[in-house]
Amino acid sequence: MIKDKRFKELIDKISTPVHIWRKINGDFVFEYFNEANDKLAKGKLELSLGKKASIVLKKDPDILALLNTCVKTKKKFQRTKEYQYKGSGVKKYLRSTYKFVEPDLVLIESEDITKEYEAKEQLVQSEAEYRTLSDEMDTIFDLIPVLIFYKDTDNNIIRGNKYLAEVLGLNKNKLRNVNCFDIFPKEDALQYFEDDKKIIRTRKPRINYEECLESKVGTRWVLTSKIPYIDDNNEVQGIIGVSIDITKRKQIELNLRKARTKLKELNLELEQKIKERTEELRSSEEKYREAYLLSTFLKDLLAHDMGNILQNIHSSFQLLNLNSENGDKLFKKYDEVNPIIKEQLYRARMLIDNVAKLSVLDKSDFTITSICFSIPLEETIDFMEHSFQDRAINIEINRYDKSLEVKANDFLRDVFENILFNAVKHNLNENVEISINVSTITKKGKDYAKFEFADNGVGITEERKKTLFQKGTLYNKKIKGMGIGLSLVKNIIDLYEGEILVEDRIHGDYSQGSVFIFKIPMSN
Repeated sequence: MIKDKRFKELIDKISTPVHIWRKINGDFVFEYFNEANDKLAKGKLELSLGKKASIVLKKDPDILALLNTCVKTKKKFQRTKEYQYKGSGVKKYLRSTYKFVEPDLVLIESEDITKEYEAKEQLVQSEAEYRTLSDEMDTIFDLIPVLIFYKDTDNNIIRGNKYLAEVLGLNKNKLRNVNCFDIFPKEDALQYFEDDKKIIRTRKPRINYEECLESKVGTRWVLTSKIPYIDDNNEVQGIIGVSIDITKRKQIELNLRKARTKLKELNLELEQKIKERTEELRSSEEKYREAYLLSTFLKDLLAHDMGNILQNIHSSFQLLNLNSENGDKLFKKYDEVNPIIKEQLYRARMLIDNVAKLSVLDKSDFTITSICFSIPLEETIDFMEHSFQDRAINIEINRYDKSLEVKANDFLRDVFENILFNAVKHNLNENVEISINVSTITKKGKDYAKFEFADNGVGITEERKKTLFQKGTLYNKKIKGMGIGLSLVKNIIDLYEGEILVEDRIHGDYSQGSVFIFKIPMSN
């Protein structure tokens, strides 16, 4: 028996039930208990003092095993168990903490959790009863051929019946605690939530209103009523809703509206056909007028410019004939007129090519593809330098990515050639200076290749700039030479869906030369 008085006093002061076992010769002897433990056992523990655990715990071998474990491990641990006190027959649910006390004692401190355990048992029973009631309600709701649902204040569907699941194309089990944003389109889920919040805020129902329901099985129309769900504490916990499927009725209404619309369309069809026919006639007349103007313009252009070219060549040959008897003078004059003849022949080729291309340039036959513009650009520069060997021409181009591609075709070469030709032809300087700058820009989310051709030519007046690229300038009989080439350039750039403009090389002084700026959409 425990003889240490201070130890006993310490144990007696503990408010929770405590009893002590001592390890003796492979068994345990019941040594001591405090008042709280005796009270828990209804005053029957005195009968067990000094007895062996193998006798007292004969029907509870698991407790005996725990005593041995505590002595062996010398560690503190906790166990929960239903225990019936011998003598009193009292049953309790105890949460016991086993502690080893040197050299051979096991102190067991027990907490009576009978009420807590019984409360849990009662809760389990209540939950079982609730599930039974819930299952019965589910069965009833599933028999009603309408859409029934219960939602909380956060737009979650807590429960829905089988008809709602069928309309949504979902398994019924997935209609428990699912957020509307997870099963409906975002805009629809947001609209449902706004409706619910108004009902929750005002505590007023919304009855018999039509709404569209988008789901995996298609579009459905329903007639919906919602009421706020208010608990016993007068708090709104969510909404209860009922929807009747009116899709068939709405389809009939839709078919009737379509029939009325079709009737109106038939009544307007004849009038529309007359308008279209009138427009076709007007368009044909405009095309014939354009063709006539183009034909007249090209005839006058060839008569004027080709006449000038041939007259220049004729004058050159007359000059040679006048000096034919004097060999030295002949060779000297030949050196003088040879560049003139070559330039006039080049002008003739350019004029004929441009006229031919303007005659056939038609968007319906204009195929656009992805091309690398560096090749035609550099070939055109080489061609210009070889074609005007008698002129001091210096063409500089900035460094750029030669792998860049634009949406264009072979006509891009004509754009480069006409602009460079004009820069040389309309230049009175001894040294022709041309600089080309290539860059990339983005406008309204679209990427473009930007080309800037700057020259030191005679320039273009402000008045001339205003009409240089306007529609109709092509047929102006006063515009020769530059006009035909730039008209071709403008038409090609338009068909590329690009833009072109001209500025002064030196701002405010057109006589210092021009800068032709155009951009063409880049390939993706």
